[in-house]
Amino acid sequence: MTGAMVNRNLLNARDAYRKKKGLLTSREIKMIRMENGLSQKEFAEILGLDQEAIVRYETKAIQNEEVDCLLRNRIM
Repeated sequence: MTGAMVNRNLLNARDAYRKKKGLLTSREIKMIRMENGLSQKEFAEILGLDQEAIVRYETKAIQNEEVDCLLRNRIM
């Protein structure tokens, strides 16, 4: 199994967990950002987060409920 396959499987598992908990998936977070024509840096500034947090939420880290609400309420 290649590193890319492992990363994809991990992302799929994390997104399944997010769905189960009612959180936005990494793909949904990225889609919201892109639909609003924002860079990761611009998105982070609007949300009051740092750019690294957005990168992590779009690729691997699972946001907590507070951040999830922030993402939903500020942008959607």
